[in-house]
Amino acid sequence: MGSANGLVTLLGFFAIVAVRLLQLRELSRNNPLLPAQHFVPPMMLNILIARLGLLSNNFTIGEFWKSVARLGGFLGRKSDGLPGWQTLWRGWCRLIDMCWAADFTTQSLEKCW
Repeated sequence: MGSANGLVTLLGFFAIVAVRLLQLRELSRNNPLLPAQHFVPPMMLNILIARLGLLSNNFTIGEFWKSVARLGGFLGRKSDGLPGWQTLWRGWCRLIDMCWAADFTTQSLEKCW
């Protein structure tokens, strides 16, 4: 990050993440009833279900996206409208961190045995 090259590399990485988030948002708006299992890794779904205390694991892509927004602080009241990018980004970062921690813990436990 101390050089222009480092910044360009970081921006390239964030561009890939932004495109993925944009794809998920468009799917959730255009086809909210599609099963999330087809587009999201199972670990993400399981962690989201456990973290938010949800009862069903048959997520649609629309429910998944709103749940990610809830992690970022979205309340989802009737008058709130759709979640904004900052809320979605915060929720996505929290979900990625939780997935990383779960994966790290699983790998660490396997190495101990």
